[in-house]
Amino acid sequence: MKRIKLLGLIAIMFILCGCQSKYVGTWCRYSDTPTTLIIFNDNIEEDKINKLIDYVKTIEDLKSYDLIPIIEGSSRMLTLYYQKEDNIEKYEEEIKKFEGVSQTKSTKVNTPVDKLVIKGNNKYVYDTSLNNLSALEYSGKYEIDKNVLKLDNETKFYYKNNFLCYDKDCNTLLTKSKKNDC
Repeated sequence: MKRIKLLGLIAIMFILCGCQSKYVGTWCRYSDTPTTLIIFNDNIEEDKINKLIDYVKTIEDLKSYDLIPIIEGSSRMLTLYYQKEDNIEKYEEEIKKFEGVSQTKSTKVNTPVDKLVIKGNNKYVYDTSLNNLSALEYSGKYEIDKNVLKLDNETKFYYKNNFLCYDKDCNTLLTKSKKNDC
């Protein structure tokens, strides 16, 4: 009799923990973002980089930028992330005029846009606009009911096919990260 009760208790624990465990972790939404990679000459001076960054901050379509330090003998680089790709050629022509710029390359990269961290204690942290200069962070409590995750009883996500979806049709979704970051 004790074994049956113990097995019943263990089964109930698995059911309760198993439901929530598929949600716990870091969830990420990615977007193809137009970018420009600026490669500097090896001997570029800091003031020349700062002048370029001052120009970059005036770009109307700019989402954000990253100054990349020298890594294992490579040149120093600056990556620009744009909201749209309409004027990239115009910006790159201006950038090429700056002293110390070796070359520019434009491409699209898959960048994280939103990050939702679901914790086991019914708490969450939701970062939005990660690829913008002004990212926003929200935190609070969540609840789960029939594959619907509610943040502070307002924002809803739908769990479907191992994704967290923004709508029932799963047109926009978050994927679960295998690590603790996007």
